Amino acid sequence: MARTGSIRLAAREARRTVSAVSRSIRALEDGLGVSLFFERRPSGLRLTAAGDEFLAEATRVLGGLQSAVLRAREA
Repeated sequence: MARTGSIRLAAREARRTVSAVSRSIRALEDGLGVSLFFERRPSGLRLTAAGDEFLAEATRVLGGLQSAVLRAREA
C-alpha cells in the first residue's frame, strides 16, 4: 500500500479483498500502537512518520532475510 497509495490496488496485487487488507493494516497498527497511514482519502494513502520508519526498517529486514537465504544456499 505504501507503494501503490491505494488499498484497492494493494488488495488486487496481493490477491486479497479490500476488507481483508484493511483489517490487516488496522491489526498491525493496533499491535504497534501507532498509525502507519494518514487519514484514508479518495486520493490515496500517505505514510505517517511512523509509517516511513516502519517501512524502511521492514524493507531492510526483508532484504537481510533474502541475503541470508542466498548465502545459506551458496554455502
